[in-house]
Formats: sequence, structure tokens, C-alpha cells
Amino acid sequence: MDVRSAVGSNNYYVLFKLYNEQSPSLHAKKLVETFLNRSRCIALRIITRAPNVTLEFLRLQLGFGDIHEAGQFLDAHEIPIVSSLPQLQSPQLPTLDPLDYIDCKLAYPIAYTACSKFDKVDIKGQIV
Repeated sequence: MDVRSAVGSNNYYVLFKLYNEQSPSLHAKKLVETFLNRSRCIALRIITRAPNVTLEFLRLQLGFGDIHEAGQFLDAHEIPIVSSLPQLQSPQLPTLDPLDYIDCKLAYPIAYTACSKFDKVDIKGQIV
């Protein structure tokens, strides 16, 4: 019931909180996983209206387990990550720092077009 109300009201914070809780029911976790990618895209569009957003903030808001999962999500949607520190290591092994950020002025149009696939609704009201 909580999942339905969180998805219906686009309350991504509650949805990811329900996903990360240790639920006794695996069915609830599987149900949330069906809405996870769509909700993360919608949340990313909302979050990128801010000036700059750190990876740690994205990790917390979008319900990722660690920084690398958040980085993979951003890479999949081709959103550039700006390093907060100069790279001291070799370029073959890029590391993500929680203080790395995304420049939302550049990221918002990319996030909007990358997540526009969830805007299509068919005649039955289902998201295509």
C-alpha cells in the first residue's frame, strides 16, 4: 500500500526508503524494483534543477547502496561527473569521491532527454 501511494504521488524519497528497508517480504522488494529505474529518472530530473549536486547526495536521495552504483547510473544516462579533487591516481583507474558532483546546468538537458522514454503512455494508461 505504501509503495502504491509513493509511486502515485511521485514521492521518490519514500519509495527508495521502502526499497532500502530490510523488508521481511521479498515480494515487496520485487514490486519496488519494477518502478525503480523510472522513479530514479524522474527524481534525477527534479534534482538536476539545483545548481550542483554531490554524488553522496544523489546516493542518499536515489537509494543507491554506494557511490559506484550512483556513478554507474549516471554513466548509463551519459551524465558527466565533475571531480572535486585533481586526479592523483592513474587515469586508467578513476575513483569516485563522495564530494564529486554533477554540474546540473549541463546535466539537466541530458537527464531530461535520457528519461523522456518514461513519458510515453499508451491508450490503456500504461507507461511504455
